[in-house]
Amino acid sequence: LKGKSVIILEATLLMKKGDKEEIESKIKENIKIRETKQPLHKLNAGSIFKNPPGYYAGELVEKVGAKGLSRGKAEVSTRHANFIINNGGASARDILYLIEEIEKRVKKNFGIKLEREIEILGEP
Repeated sequence: LKGKSVIILEATLLMKKGDKEEIESKIKENIKIRETKQPLHKLNAGSIFKNPPGYYAGELVEKVGAKGLSRGKAEVSTRHANFIINNGGASARDILYLIEEIEKRVKKNFGIKLEREIEILGEP
């Protein structure tokens, strides 16, 4: 289904029985790990770029010195460089500027064209 424009109306999932307390514990553990690595308590759109084969997008962003880069009220997260934070009132234009700046830096330094995970709708 990847790359196709479809809407899934129904799905059948195969589940296996598990211990409720063990599952809840694993969920809590996963949330704790995410909280330490991602800016979950700040306004953001999630991961900006997909990981290129053999690389982590956030690591590439960090290596080109974009971690903490800001424009207006938009900022590349210092916790995880593949997130752009809205510090309250960031414009779409400022966020798009950061995305494009990161893309340029990664292309220039590593020859890698980052693929966006987010979709930009309309004009900033």
